[in-house]
Amino acid sequence: MAKIVNKNKKRDEIASSCINLFIEKGFNKPTISEIALNAKIGKGTIYSYFKNKEDIIFAIIEIEQNNYDKEVLSSISQTQSIKEKICSLFSLCIDQDKEAIKRRKMYIEFISICLSTPSIEMIQFQENIKVKYTNWLRDIFKQGIKEKKIKLESLELVDGLFATAEGVLMFPYIENYSGVDILKSHIYSLFKLIEIGDKEREKYKGGTL
Repeated sequence: MAKIVNKNKKRDEIASSCINLFIEKGFNKPTISEIALNAKIGKGTIYSYFKNKEDIIFAIIEIEQNNYDKEVLSSISQTQSIKEKICSLFSLCIDQDKEAIKRRKMYIEFISICLSTPSIEMIQFQENIKVKYTNWLRDIFKQGIKEKKIKLESLELVDGLFATAEGVLMFPYIENYSGVDILKSHIYSLFKLIEIGDKEREKYKGGTL
């Protein structure tokens, strides 16, 4: 009896096996032959699962994004401080561990491909990320407003804060530019403006949502 292959699972396995190859060489340099060799499959088999190299890269980004989303939501749920919840949401831009640095490098490579050879799928993927993360950020702010920890006006910061985080990701190699420190400092500075102190809490009329 012929072995039944879960095509989606196999596709993810091939894509995942190539992550380190792309990290080492960048997304543009590896050839389909190198990718097949790295995945321990025939070159022709690659085309049974992917249209081209860009399709493989897109699959990698989707896998990594899904993993990152789960980690972010878990971190947010385990964090009490509204300020730290926001830092958790933007951990990709802030953290300095090996995994965060790897993901930042991959995301930058992906964006460069989107800019040079955009596709409808890639554009929609980026739009979905924006909608998803601004919704999560808005929910965090709403929680803080409900608990009278931050002012109602903080909701006006959602889109701008997301855009700031995206900007941090785009300029990691500029000399004397520490986007990681800038974003965290920016978040903490914003809280000096929107946070409600203990003495002010009883007087503050933030309204309802």
